[in-house]
Amino acid sequence: MKTNEKIVMFKLNKKIYPIKVLFTNNRNVYFEKKDNIFILKINKLTSLDSLYLKEFMEKSIKSFLAKKDLPSMEINENEKYFYYLGKKIFYELNNDLILFNINDETFELRKTKSAKPSKIIWNFLNEKLLLILDKLIEKNIPSIYPKLKKYELKVLNKKSAWGTNYVNKALITFSKYLILFNINIIEYVVIHELVHFLHQNHSKKFWEKINLFCLNYKEKIKALNEHIFDFNLK
Repeated sequence: MKTNEKIVMFKLNKKIYPIKVLFTNNRNVYFEKKDNIFILKINKLTSLDSLYLKEFMEKSIKSFLAKKDLPSMEINENEKYFYYLGKKIFYELNNDLILFNINDETFELRKTKSAKPSKIIWNFLNEKLLLILDKLIEKNIPSIYPKLKKYELKVLNKKSAWGTNYVNKALITFSKYLILFNINIIEYVVIHELVHFLHQNHSKKFWEKINLFCLNYKEKIKALNEHIFDFNLK
Protein backbone atom coordinates (compact mmCIF):
# COMPACT_ATOMS: atom_id res chain seq x y z
CA MET A 1 0.00 0.00 0.00
CA LYS A 2 1.44 3.37 -1.01
CA THR A 3 1.54 6.05 1.67
CA ASN A 4 1.91 9.78 1.17
CA GLU A 5 3.68 11.86 3.80
CA LYS A 6 3.48 15.43 4.94
CA ILE A 7 4.99 17.45 7.78
CA VAL A 8 2.64 19.86 9.57
CA MET A 9 3.52 22.31 12.32
CA PHE A 10 0.99 22.15 15.15
CA LYS A 11 0.83 24.99 17.68
CA LEU A 12 -0.07 24.12 21.26
CA ASN A 13 0.37 26.44 24.25
CA LYS A 14 2.64 28.81 22.28
CA LYS A 15 4.93 25.95 21.26
CA ILE A 16 5.28 24.41 17.79
CA TYR A 17 5.31 20.62 17.37
CA PRO A 18 6.29 19.06 14.02
CA ILE A 19 4.01 16.16 13.13
CA LYS A 20 4.67 13.67 10.36
CA VAL A 21 1.32 12.91 8.74
CA LEU A 22 0.94 9.60 6.91
CA PHE A 23 -2.03 9.36 4.57
CA THR A 24 -3.22 5.75 4.35
CA ASN A 25 -6.19 3.68 3.21
CA ASN A 26 -7.13 2.82 6.81
CA ARG A 27 -10.35 4.24 8.24
CA ASN A 28 -9.09 4.73 11.77
CA VAL A 29 -6.90 7.56 13.06
CA TYR A 30 -3.69 6.75 14.92
CA PHE A 31 -1.22 8.93 16.78
CA GLU A 32 2.15 7.71 18.06
CA LYS A 33 5.64 8.83 18.93
CA LYS A 34 8.74 7.19 17.47
CA ASP A 35 12.29 8.40 18.00
CA ASN A 36 10.92 11.63 19.52
CA ILE A 37 8.83 12.33 16.40
CA PHE A 38 5.05 12.63 16.53
CA ILE A 39 3.33 10.59 13.80
CA LEU A 40 -0.30 10.93 12.72
CA LYS A 41 -1.87 8.25 10.52
CA ILE A 42 -5.13 9.22 8.82
CA ASN A 43 -7.20 8.19 5.85
CA LYS A 44 -6.07 9.91 2.64
CA LEU A 45 -9.54 11.46 2.25
CA THR A 46 -9.47 13.08 5.70
CA SER A 47 -9.02 16.84 5.86
CA LEU A 48 -6.27 18.16 8.12
CA ASP A 49 -8.39 21.23 8.75
CA SER A 50 -11.24 19.36 10.42
CA LEU A 51 -12.05 20.43 13.97
CA TYR A 52 -12.19 16.81 15.11
CA LEU A 53 -8.67 16.13 13.86
CA LYS A 54 -7.26 19.28 15.46
CA GLU A 55 -8.83 18.36 18.80
CA PHE A 56 -7.53 14.80 18.40
CA MET A 57 -3.96 16.01 17.78
CA GLU A 58 -4.10 18.42 20.71
CA LYS A 59 -5.35 15.71 23.06
CA SER A 60 -2.78 13.20 21.78
CA ILE A 61 0.17 15.56 22.16
CA LYS A 62 -0.89 16.48 25.69
CA SER A 63 -1.19 12.80 26.52
CA PHE A 64 2.32 12.02 25.27
CA LEU A 65 3.80 15.02 27.06
CA ALA A 66 2.20 13.89 30.32
CA LYS A 67 3.58 10.37 30.01
CA LYS A 68 6.95 11.43 31.38
CA ASP A 69 5.73 11.03 34.94
CA LEU A 70 3.40 8.07 34.40
CA PRO A 71 3.97 4.76 36.20
CA SER A 72 5.96 2.38 34.03
CA MET A 73 4.09 -0.44 32.32
CA GLU A 74 7.17 -2.63 32.08
CA ILE A 75 8.22 -5.40 34.45
CA ASN A 76 10.62 -4.03 37.05
CA GLU A 77 13.56 -6.42 37.07
CA ASN A 78 15.52 -4.40 39.64
CA GLU A 79 12.84 -4.48 42.35
CA LYS A 80 11.33 -7.68 40.93
CA TYR A 81 7.66 -6.83 40.53
CA PHE A 82 4.97 -6.46 37.87
CA TYR A 83 1.30 -5.48 37.79
CA TYR A 84 -1.50 -7.97 37.24
CA LEU A 85 -5.14 -6.82 37.07
CA GLY A 86 -4.31 -3.71 39.05
CA LYS A 87 -2.27 -5.39 41.77
CA LYS A 88 1.49 -5.19 42.30
CA ILE A 89 2.95 -8.70 42.27
CA PHE A 90 6.45 -9.34 43.60
CA TYR A 91 8.43 -12.30 42.30
CA GLU A 92 11.50 -14.23 43.40
CA LEU A 93 14.25 -15.97 41.47
CA ASN A 94 15.10 -19.37 42.87
CA ASN A 95 17.64 -21.32 40.85
CA ASP A 96 15.84 -21.96 37.54
CA LEU A 97 12.40 -20.83 38.74
CA ILE A 98 10.46 -17.57 38.87
CA LEU A 99 8.12 -17.69 41.85
CA PHE A 100 5.15 -15.46 42.74
CA ASN A 101 1.67 -15.56 44.27
CA ILE A 102 -1.58 -14.26 42.82
CA ASN A 103 -4.73 -14.47 44.95
CA ASP A 104 -3.11 -17.07 47.24
CA GLU A 105 -2.14 -19.24 44.25
CA THR A 106 1.56 -19.96 43.78
CA PHE A 107 3.02 -19.90 40.28
CA GLU A 108 6.35 -21.34 39.21
CA LEU A 109 7.73 -20.31 35.83
CA ARG A 110 10.85 -22.00 34.56
CA LYS A 111 13.48 -19.53 33.39
CA THR A 112 16.11 -20.19 30.78
CA LYS A 113 19.57 -18.85 30.10
CA SER A 114 18.47 -17.39 26.76
CA ALA A 115 15.44 -15.43 28.04
CA LYS A 116 15.22 -12.70 30.65
CA PRO A 117 12.75 -13.21 33.52
CA SER A 118 10.66 -10.34 32.14
CA LYS A 119 10.16 -12.14 28.83
CA ILE A 120 9.02 -15.32 30.57
CA ILE A 121 6.65 -13.37 32.82
CA TRP A 122 5.23 -11.52 29.80
CA ASN A 123 4.52 -14.85 28.10
CA PHE A 124 2.56 -15.86 31.20
CA LEU A 125 0.69 -12.54 31.31
CA ASN A 126 -0.16 -12.70 27.60
CA GLU A 127 -1.74 -16.13 28.03
CA LYS A 128 -3.79 -14.88 30.98
CA LEU A 129 -4.91 -11.79 29.07
CA LEU A 130 -6.07 -13.85 26.08
CA LEU A 131 -8.31 -15.93 28.34
CA ILE A 132 -9.72 -12.84 30.05
CA LEU A 133 -10.38 -11.05 26.76
CA ASP A 134 -12.10 -14.06 25.26
CA LYS A 135 -14.46 -14.32 28.25
CA LEU A 136 -15.23 -10.59 28.19
CA ILE A 137 -15.92 -10.65 24.45
CA GLU A 138 -18.27 -13.62 24.81
CA LYS A 139 -19.99 -11.83 27.70
CA ASN A 140 -20.61 -8.60 25.75
CA ILE A 141 -21.29 -9.89 22.22
CA PRO A 142 -24.97 -10.76 22.85
CA SER A 143 -25.87 -7.22 23.91
CA ILE A 144 -23.62 -5.29 21.53
CA TYR A 145 -23.28 -7.27 18.31
CA PRO A 146 -25.03 -10.68 18.39
CA LYS A 147 -24.34 -11.20 14.68
CA LEU A 148 -20.70 -11.84 15.48
CA LYS A 149 -20.29 -15.63 15.44
CA LYS A 150 -16.59 -15.94 14.66
CA TYR A 151 -13.70 -13.65 15.40
CA GLU A 152 -9.93 -13.75 15.75
CA LEU A 153 -8.25 -12.38 18.84
CA LYS A 154 -4.60 -11.36 19.23
CA VAL A 155 -2.51 -9.79 21.99
CA LEU A 156 0.28 -7.59 20.63
CA ASN A 157 3.26 -5.75 22.04
CA LYS A 158 2.02 -2.25 21.30
CA LYS A 159 1.55 1.04 23.12
CA SER A 160 0.04 3.07 20.28
CA ALA A 161 -3.47 1.72 20.88
CA TRP A 162 -5.19 -0.30 23.59
CA GLY A 163 -7.19 -2.15 20.97
CA THR A 164 -7.87 -2.22 17.25
CA ASN A 165 -10.82 -3.74 15.42
CA TYR A 166 -10.24 -4.85 11.84
CA VAL A 167 -13.94 -5.12 11.13
CA ASN A 168 -13.73 -6.65 7.65
CA LYS A 169 -11.50 -9.45 8.96
CA ALA A 170 -13.35 -9.89 12.28
CA LEU A 171 -9.92 -9.52 13.87
CA ILE A 172 -9.52 -7.68 17.18
CA THR A 173 -6.06 -6.95 18.54
CA PHE A 174 -5.30 -5.73 22.04
CA SER A 175 -2.26 -4.27 23.76
CA LYS A 176 -0.52 -6.70 26.09
CA TYR A 177 -0.32 -3.88 28.65
CA LEU A 178 -4.04 -4.18 29.39
CA ILE A 179 -3.24 -7.05 31.76
CA LEU A 180 -1.79 -4.47 34.16
CA PHE A 181 -5.19 -2.86 34.67
CA ASN A 182 -8.23 -3.73 36.76
CA ILE A 183 -10.71 -6.04 35.02
CA ASN A 184 -13.24 -3.19 34.69
CA ILE A 185 -10.78 -1.22 32.59
CA ILE A 186 -10.10 -4.20 30.34
CA GLU A 187 -13.83 -4.69 29.85
CA TYR A 188 -14.23 -1.07 28.77
CA VAL A 189 -11.63 -1.61 26.01
CA VAL A 190 -13.43 -4.79 24.92
CA ILE A 191 -16.75 -2.90 24.74
CA HIS A 192 -15.03 -0.09 22.82
CA GLU A 193 -13.75 -2.48 20.16
CA LEU A 194 -17.02 -4.40 19.87
CA VAL A 195 -18.96 -1.17 19.29
CA HIS A 196 -16.70 -0.58 16.28
CA PHE A 197 -18.63 -3.35 14.55
CA LEU A 198 -21.57 -0.93 14.64
CA HIS A 199 -19.67 2.33 14.04
CA GLN A 200 -16.25 2.17 12.42
CA ASN A 201 -15.16 5.58 13.65
CA HIS A 202 -15.35 7.71 16.80
CA SER A 203 -18.45 9.64 15.84
CA LYS A 204 -21.09 11.00 18.17
CA LYS A 205 -23.20 7.89 17.57
CA PHE A 206 -20.23 5.72 18.51
CA TRP A 207 -19.81 7.41 21.90
CA GLU A 208 -23.57 7.37 22.50
CA LYS A 209 -23.50 3.61 22.03
CA ILE A 210 -20.47 3.29 24.32
CA ASN A 211 -22.37 5.23 26.98
CA LEU A 212 -25.19 2.68 26.86
CA PHE A 213 -22.88 -0.15 27.86
CA CYS A 214 -20.30 1.73 29.93
CA LEU A 215 -21.65 4.77 31.78
CA ASN A 216 -18.31 5.74 33.33
CA TYR A 217 -16.25 5.31 30.18
CA LYS A 218 -14.63 8.76 30.47
CA GLU A 219 -13.21 7.93 33.89
CA LYS A 220 -11.90 4.63 32.54
CA ILE A 221 -10.24 6.33 29.57
CA LYS A 222 -8.58 8.68 32.05
CA ALA A 223 -7.36 5.71 34.09
CA LEU A 224 -5.85 4.16 30.95
CA ASN A 225 -4.13 7.36 29.89
CA GLU A 226 -2.77 8.02 33.38
CA HIS A 227 -1.79 4.38 34.06
CA ILE A 228 -4.05 4.02 37.09
CA PHE A 229 -3.87 0.25 37.19
CA ASP A 230 -6.09 -0.39 40.23
CA PHE A 231 -9.11 1.63 39.09
CA ASN A 232 -12.24 0.16 40.66
CA LEU A 233 -15.12 2.36 39.50
CA LYS A 234 -17.64 0.08 37.73
